Amino acid sequence: MRRTRTGGRELAPRRLRLVAAVCDGAGEAMVGVCGELAADPGAAALLVGLGVSELSMSPLAIPLVKRAVRAVDDPEAQRLATVALAADGPTEVRDLLNHPA
Repeated sequence: MRRTRTGGRELAPRRLRLVAAVCDGAGEAMVGVCGELAADPGAAALLVGLGVSELSMSPLAIPLVKRAVRAVDDPEAQRLATVALAADGPTEVRDLLNHPA
């Protein structure tokens, strides 16, 4: 089970839509996310599903994030992204990441 550790604002659907729009518009260019959200194992699969190609984090977070990303296939990551983008708010996204269907 993935557990998200992030606060709330970074999981707001409007912010996630911005990330998705950047990824969609990037073409072949790589899109990266760094910081606390990238280091959150619960959010990693969501970011991959949105189209993020690089995650930058502190070395201590790498094993957990790597395990979380490897545990989810592309269709599941894309499903998470689709549901998160349609969510009413960050609390609903956080619940989705903490308790995926």
